[in-house]
Amino acid sequence: MSFLVFVQSFEAREGAIRTYVLFMICLSLTAIGVSIGMHIGELIYPDSEFIRSGFARNWNGGSAGMFGIIGASSHQARKAWLVPTIAIVFEMWNHFINGIGTLTSTAHIVSMTVGFLLWGYWISSHSESRAIKEKRDS
Repeated sequence: MSFLVFVQSFEAREGAIRTYVLFMICLSLTAIGVSIGMHIGELIYPDSEFIRSGFARNWNGGSAGMFGIIGASSHQARKAWLVPTIAIVFEMWNHFINGIGTLTSTAHIVSMTVGFLLWGYWISSHSESRAIKEKRDS
């Protein structure tokens, strides 16, 4: 359900192509970044059960792409800090109360950061997003 709310809201303002491309870029960069971190961690701490458990499971990654969209959605809000704050509080609840894994929570936060930075760069230098145009025109 949350996938529909956040991604569909972003897609309605920015279009399907931009949403898809951003989703896939956030997903890919997060996968590469977390994988590199795990491999470096294995070199530094070869006996780490935490790293070993990360390598022992598969990674689906769709939720990380969604968090990238959530990060990008911050630029559509009146207060850009509000959306990431809500997502971080949710992720803390998800980790400490709901019991989601540390690597999954890390991937979510990394992807949200990538989405925030990437979309901020995109709308500031390459083209104006539709949401920014709507704010300016109203």
